[in-house]
Amino acid sequence: LAIVGCGLQGRRHLEVALEVHPGLTRVTAYDYVDGVAQKLLDNAGDRATRVADSPTDAVEGADLVITTITVPLEPKIDCANTDPNALLLPVDYADAMAQAAFDGAVIYSVDDPGQYNSVIDMYFSGLPKPTTDLASVVSGKVEVPTTGRRMFLNMGIAMDDIALSSLVLERAAAAGVGRYIEFP
Repeated sequence: LAIVGCGLQGRRHLEVALEVHPGLTRVTAYDYVDGVAQKLLDNAGDRATRVADSPTDAVEGADLVITTITVPLEPKIDCANTDPNALLLPVDYADAMAQAAFDGAVIYSVDDPGQYNSVIDMYFSGLPKPTTDLASVVSGKVEVPTTGRRMFLNMGIAMDDIALSSLVLERAAAAGVGRYIEFP
C-alpha cells in the first residue's frame, strides 16, 4: 500500500485499507510536510512501514496506490513504477496522477458520470473518457480485469455515499443508537 498525502483523508483511507485488506504487509507514505507521513504510518500496526522521499518513490512497486493530496503535484505521478496490476485510487481527482496513469489504466471507472461530466473541463480536461461507472461494476454488469492497472476515481457522491450510509446504519443498529427518519 502506498499513500501520497497523509492528512485526514490519507489517515482515513489507511484505516479502511487495513480493515478491508488485513493481509497488507507493507505501507509506504509520502507527504510534503515533515513528520506527517510518519504520523500516518504510526497507525499501520505491525506492518513494515517506510516514509518515502518523493511521491514517485512512494508508489514504487505498490499494488494499491491512494492519493489524497490538497496541493497539485508537479510533476505528477505516472504510476509506471507501480506493480503492473496495481489498483489506483486518486481520491484527489487528478491532482497527483499524471495523464499517463489514466491513459495506461485497463479500466477507468468513476462513481457518478453525470457529476464527473459536469466538471470535466475544470478538473479532467484531456483525460480519457471513463470506461465505466461504479454502479456497473458493483452490480456485476462490468467485470473488472484482474490484470493491468485499474483506476477508480470516486468524487465522493453516489455509490460512496450509499456505501458509507449503509455502514453507518449497520453500526448504529449494532450499538442500539440512532433513529429512523421518514422521507417523503
